[in-house]
Amino acid sequence: MKIVKESISFEKSSNIYKNLNIGIRERIEKWLKTFKINNYVIREDYTIDVMDDVSIHIKGLIKLPNFIRFNRISRSFYIVDCDLITLEGCPKYVGTSFSCSNNKLISLNGCPEYVGGDFYCGNNKRQFTKDEINKICKVRDNIYVTLI
Repeated sequence: MKIVKESISFEKSSNIYKNLNIGIRERIEKWLKTFKINNYVIREDYTIDVMDDVSIHIKGLIKLPNFIRFNRISRSFYIVDCDLITLEGCPKYVGTSFSCSNNKLISLNGCPEYVGGDFYCGNNKRQFTKDEINKICKVRDNIYVTLI
């Protein structure tokens, strides 16, 4: 007869629900509902596919919550007029246009890998170049690094 010892290790004072991924789906759904994002699928790895446009405009938002990780957006993704310092959590694939203008970005970490339309990235803390964007993202149409 073998005795098997199992244990689950939790960080001191951490949230047990977070460690067990309990309630993650509900937190994601509540957040999406707050921003009127409908027509979505939460994948098994908790990334989010949206079959519509996504438009997020919140002054004071410096980053997306850790539990929000977009994967594919079928149409446009606009996260503008916030105070973002990072694009982490933004989608990997955007079907049409992507805009991260009017934020406080100093890097493009978390930027989509593919944008099927235009890419707008003007008026951030750092001025990005078209070459910098092309190195990390395949953009089908135009790249705008200044406001038009």
